Amino acid sequence: VGHARRRTTCSPSASASGAIHLIVGPMFAGKSSKLLEEAARLGTLQGAEVLYLKSSKDKRYSETHIATHAGVQVPCFAVSHLMRDVSSEGRQDDAGSASEQARRRYVSSGIVAIDEAQFFGEDLVEFCTRAADDDAKTVVVAGLDGDFLRGKFGHVLDMVPLADSVVKLHASCAVCGGRAVFSKKIDGDLGRQE
Repeated sequence: VGHARRRTTCSPSASASGAIHLIVGPMFAGKSSKLLEEAARLGTLQGAEVLYLKSSKDKRYSETHIATHAGVQVPCFAVSHLMRDVSSEGRQDDAGSASEQARRRYVSSGIVAIDEAQFFGEDLVEFCTRAADDDAKTVVVAGLDGDFLRGKFGHVLDMVPLADSVVKLHASCAVCGGRAVFSKKIDGDLGRQE
């Protein structure tokens, strides 16, 4: 993966530099709620527009919104590849396409909020690094850090050394009520990570 981090938090122009904030934890830990809360807070603080993105694989509550388990929904762009579908590097699609709309919104946004990050490929790291380092955007990323076998899930953990902050949330165990640090798969194919 090997992306060099060019941002510094102690530079004289720190206000003009980007940042990456990572929110991780198991299912039902409140990651999407924390993402929406943090993106809105930063948008207000910076007076910046927020671009909301999620993986197109996430169709649990809505295909067009980031949705929390508590029922809060925020319109977003559901994309399969961050670099291809959102990055503004030279690609142009039909003016009305979702990808072209997402790219235009990316250019005008100072905050980028990404939900269900575990479903993105290696381009998660490249996209977030470029957004923060090259485009001076604040990126807030939420996703599962591990799977039901307590193994790495996607490329979310690759973001840790690049992040300006990392928040690990916990769920409540459905069995004992204690703090849950990983998800349990209760149905479906146990051979599949997703």
